[in-house]
Amino acid sequence: MDKEKIKSSLLGFITGDALGVPYEFIPRQRMKLTPATKMVGGGSWEQPIGTWSDDTSMVLATLDCLSTRYDLTLLGSNFHQWYYLNEYTPHGKVFDIGSQTRAGIDRINDLIKSNKQVTPIHPITNEKKNGNGSLMRILPFGFYLRFNQHIEERYQIISDTSSLTHSHVRSVISCFIYSELVMDLMADGDKFSAFKKMQSRVSGFLQDKDKVPQNELSLFDRILKSDISRLEESEIQSGTYVLEALEAVLWCFLRHGNYKDSVLEAANLGGDTDTVAALVGGLAGIIYDVPDEWVNLLVKKNEILGLIERFSKRLMD
Repeated sequence: MDKEKIKSSLLGFITGDALGVPYEFIPRQRMKLTPATKMVGGGSWEQPIGTWSDDTSMVLATLDCLSTRYDLTLLGSNFHQWYYLNEYTPHGKVFDIGSQTRAGIDRINDLIKSNKQVTPIHPITNEKKNGNGSLMRILPFGFYLRFNQHIEERYQIISDTSSLTHSHVRSVISCFIYSELVMDLMADGDKFSAFKKMQSRVSGFLQDKDKVPQNELSLFDRILKSDISRLEESEIQSGTYVLEALEAVLWCFLRHGNYKDSVLEAANLGGDTDTVAALVGGLAGIIYDVPDEWVNLLVKKNEILGLIERFSKRLMD
């Protein structure tokens, strides 16, 4: 396990988040008129430069949990502390949260108040419950999980973790694809080779799983059966819908040969810019250098570095 790659990936994620925060919800047409070229403050949330969003807050809460142990009750408690007690926030206040994530944490709150263990939400079939709120926090599991664990075990951990807030199989598969790609990138510095390995392994596994309906699996054909980077920009959406967000992330990541161009592409797609840029940055940070001039602008940088160090040390034990 390469500690420097872990550090670079997590800093890449948080930097991408902070880059995207001022542009969140701005339509693509407006972004084309005044495209993002650097990290700025203000914008959609009127936050100071270097401010990160709920994406990073939940990743930090996850890192804190995994630095101790994998425990859904502890993880849920950390999410509870973020939303209700403003822990893991850049400025001591939550300023952004999705409705599905809020509902999941409200449920966690009820379990905690009843002194019960935190458990996953049972699988749901409502297609409208597929925001990207679990995808945006799954990155640490790409480091925590191991190839020597059976793929079935990895899938179950990802499913349980996603299902604290997002339990539709579409959200689970999206999280699984992202975390498996992180594992492949950590093992193979060639992103195209790593992507093909992920495609082959994940496709084979999901096709053999009775719990994944074929009509759901076919929705991932552009990701798992083709070179998504060849699509035109007009074919890529970048909203909060989990499948659209994942496609945008992979499209941006595969098209560019450095960190800056990858995350700026994500921001300039408009829409859910903080999440897409963060997830792109998490992948790009594994194989490219994250610019120091952007990292140095991050709010609470030293606290973030301390938590990343603690997480990395735990993985080495």
